Amino acid sequence: MSAFFGFQQLMARFPFLQRVRIIFWFFDSAVLLFLRKPEKTPGQRKKVIIFFTHSLGDCAMFLSASGIVRELYPEDKFDVTLSCKSLYADLFRSSFPNLLPVDYIKTSVSPLYRIRFLREMRKEWFDIAIDPFGMEECYPSLFAMNAVCAEEKIGLLFRQKKRIQTPAWLRNRVFTRTVFVDRDNMHKNALFAAFFSGLSGRSFLPCRQEIPFSRTLLLPERYCVVFPSASIPAKRWDVVRFVEVTKRLYKAYGLTVVCVGTENDREPTEMFLSFLEGLVPYRTFLGKTTIMQVAEILGRAELVVTNDTGIFHLAIGTGTRTCVVSGGYSYSEFLDYSGNVYGKELEDRVKVCAHKYHCMDCGNDCRFRFRDCFPCIDKVSVDEVWEACSGLLGPAEGKSIALMEECI
Repeated sequence: MSAFFGFQQLMARFPFLQRVRIIFWFFDSAVLLFLRKPEKTPGQRKKVIIFFTHSLGDCAMFLSASGIVRELYPEDKFDVTLSCKSLYADLFRSSFPNLLPVDYIKTSVSPLYRIRFLREMRKEWFDIAIDPFGMEECYPSLFAMNAVCAEEKIGLLFRQKKRIQTPAWLRNRVFTRTVFVDRDNMHKNALFAAFFSGLSGRSFLPCRQEIPFSRTLLLPERYCVVFPSASIPAKRWDVVRFVEVTKRLYKAYGLTVVCVGTENDREPTEMFLSFLEGLVPYRTFLGKTTIMQVAEILGRAELVVTNDTGIFHLAIGTGTRTCVVSGGYSYSEFLDYSGNVYGKELEDRVKVCAHKYHCMDCGNDCRFRFRDCFPCIDKVSVDEVWEACSGLLGPAEGKSIALMEECI
């Protein structure tokens, strides 16, 4: 599995390598020859399946479209199923009662599991299958759409996209209908609203994701969450800078540090915590939480400081004050909430520390890809992040505390 994530990181740095995924279509085509298609069984309600096979941040943002989906496909007329990554299934459970969780990572590394997945796709006939994310790249949702049996298969394509990695012959074989979106690099929440507007002929405004959370964990009374990891090393802000911001937060506000993450985040997070040893009190939940427990930890924090945009979008959904440190490689799509109709309401609790350059929105196709860190994120200073965090928390009167080493 670690080799898979290594290849994922390589594809993130070299987007043209994503074309290698086309080989899955040939594998699937051979397997599907031996799998019988399900029979059409007309019922009182039409069957709809939506494939959303993407990462944490994308899933958090897609929750913004859950109300639109319910309005377009009311329960009395439609039976809607959402297929998503198993890891994030609980995130969708309150919005989509019918879930089909799949370990989409495992489908890419285990041929036997992929065959079982293809069998699952052939168990039921659907009236409508939808891929709302975009067919320009060979995402797992593209191959799920290819395998499923449906009367109509609907996908999204950017009319102005310069780099379409999925060849036209493959798109034409999979999809029966394409919804075109004119503007490239629009924020994902706005994209989902535009997609369902184009699909239905109605007009939908982008909504903000809302993620409810429970209160079941034993957590510090006052704390902040610091997430010093990112999807690829080149996107990581220097851990030493995170340490400096964290020390200032503890000294000014007395906030204990809480860390979350998966095994993929272990290296930078443990390095970060090693620098805090004896200076700032901390608790780590690294590799110990479900996705809804992560939402609870974020939702109950006084502040979230993150390098990863997935945690950023999840924290926004919980309503927590959030500061994200990022580069400009996907600024418009993932960071800029200001253009949405609800952008004003986020101004007082969301800060983005990112520098805008002429090459922003490059989609990781950076000419400095061989450097250890992308220049656009390396330019963000400690003072910028501290100013954003202190601005979110307000005056520190009565909250300040000496660093632990100063108390010795």
